[in-house]
Amino acid sequence: APGGQLYSGDYWVVWPSVLRDMMNGYKAYGLTYRGEANKDEARKYILDLINKNGKASVYCLNDTIQQCTSQVGSLVGPLHAVGSTPVKDGVFKLDFVEKASFLDFQGDSFLNLPSQISSVGGTQKIIQQQSGFLVYGPYTTIKSGNYSLNVSGSSEYLVDAYVEIVSAKGSNLHAKFMLEQLNDGYLLKNGLVNLEEDVSDLEVRVWVSKKDKVNLFGYSLKPLRRGGGQ
Repeated sequence: APGGQLYSGDYWVVWPSVLRDMMNGYKAYGLTYRGEANKDEARKYILDLINKNGKASVYCLNDTIQQCTSQVGSLVGPLHAVGSTPVKDGVFKLDFVEKASFLDFQGDSFLNLPSQISSVGGTQKIIQQQSGFLVYGPYTTIKSGNYSLNVSGSSEYLVDAYVEIVSAKGSNLHAKFMLEQLNDGYLLKNGLVNLEEDVSDLEVRVWVSKKDKVNLFGYSLKPLRRGGGQ
């Protein structure tokens, strides 16, 4: 429907969507190839949305979430994707913030995170009897504070698998937890992570060995409220 206003992805779908919005009286921006001429106005528009609503939503059309996120960043500067929502076949709504206060990667947004050793099976990342990082990234800026880390998944057995929160290409370790199979679909629940200052390239990395047999479904890193609740 008209009114999405911000679009990235397939060039041949993005620009007709922008023109359609404009013909219906909406302001609209294409965040894809050949959008450089208007990138200053696009960035101002997105930052105004973030200041007003806490986030800006971009529709990703006929392309991968990873590619759409890259296009947005190349045109309007360092913004950070904090979640995605499927709208219909070939369309996702991606939420961006200037500085993240949480991370929540589930479904397609999780499957598009980089991996050293996994394959994708349905809605999960599956280990292929190798040692290495099953998932890493997203190299995002996040505010200081106390956070709760949850990792969802399943396993037949866990021996050496762990999740760690790092920055500075892994040289700064903020927290580390061994994974274990819990009864409610989690491999880690309510792991406490303290970030003493803002971090510019935060990673959530899950490492597994050849001995581990585990499937990952996603993770979240959310701020703790006073009193320890989420």
